[in-house]
Amino acid sequence: MSTKEILLIIQLSVPLYVSVICGLLHLKLIRTNDSILGRKPLWLAVMGYNISAFAWLCIIFNISMPRIFVFLNPFLMLSCMLIHVIYYHFIFEMTRIYKDENFSFLHYFFPVIIGSVMLIWSFFIPFDMRLSLSVTEGFYPDNYYLYSVFYSSKPVIFFMWNIIYVALGLRRVIYFRKVIVNYSADEQRSSLTWLYQFLTAMIATLPMALIFICSRDDKMPVLWLIICFILVVIFKDIIFAHNVLLDNFVIFRTDTETDSGEASPDDYGPVKREDIQKLEAFIRNYKPYLNPRLKITDMTRELGTNRTSLSLLINRTYHMNFSRYINRFRLEELERLRNDAAYAGLSELELVLKAGFSDYRGYKRVKQREEVLNQTVLT
Repeated sequence: MSTKEILLIIQLSVPLYVSVICGLLHLKLIRTNDSILGRKPLWLAVMGYNISAFAWLCIIFNISMPRIFVFLNPFLMLSCMLIHVIYYHFIFEMTRIYKDENFSFLHYFFPVIIGSVMLIWSFFIPFDMRLSLSVTEGFYPDNYYLYSVFYSSKPVIFFMWNIIYVALGLRRVIYFRKVIVNYSADEQRSSLTWLYQFLTAMIATLPMALIFICSRDDKMPVLWLIICFILVVIFKDIIFAHNVLLDNFVIFRTDTETDSGEASPDDYGPVKREDIQKLEAFIRNYKPYLNPRLKITDMTRELGTNRTSLSLLINRTYHMNFSRYINRFRLEELERLRNDAAYAGLSELELVLKAGFSDYRGYKRVKQREEVLNQTVLT
């Protein structure tokens, strides 16, 4: 084994190590039950990291022990496809709002079929031929032309598969963010900006992976490409694990029991004055906005209503969603604290947290949005 191969194996071992560590951290959350996410999504995360680690191990075998990699190749293809389905399944569970919304396991069907076809087909291909294909990636023998074409089409399959599941995940996140502002006032955790970064990193790996395959010199890609590819993958894994460990998200599906099914605005009558007075008195007396993780169901229990009715009441009366409605009270509370001599010794961050914001970044996002909206009204 050459020095260049050893260096490449060391570099490829880093994302493998990161995947294992992230998987163990999620496994710890399952054992200690310290996450609001629930066991099912956490097990999906553990499975995703384990499969990712296995895929990196297969790639290392491809460089160091190609004769062993020949037997692992169908499982590598299966793993690379399953990872995207598992990530999408995780995002689906995180953004699932209604209890009757179930994930279709048909998403797992196609990767299993592709991997099984490749595995079974390989039994009828001589070992030396499979070894040549794994080494050359572009060898088309006359006797095994169809298999070699199928084998060499892996980059195209991975490319399309990645695009499809990033698009599906993005659609879920966009829809969830539109809905959640009516039910949660935790700006930082309901924004899910880290999921956009995660999905962007998944897309960013595509061109680098294709260049990785197409620009090899004796199967050894240039150093800068390896480093860039590995850094993006590590960033993707770490940002995923970091935000899950910090509970940087809003889980809302368990709150649907307060409604007897989805109802449209037309199913509810006009806003009653006594309901408005009851809401304003509750806000004034109990100051629920001081709870940084306030959700609409935290108020419905006290007001004796359901989330849809309360959301519609706020929308119709104040012409804003629940998130903006609560965050405006937090901004007013922050201004009051700033002008109160009793809190003169507190830092800006301490005042922001005392006003009900979950962190300073969430406060800045709310503040900037209010300034834009107010400017729009003035113009």
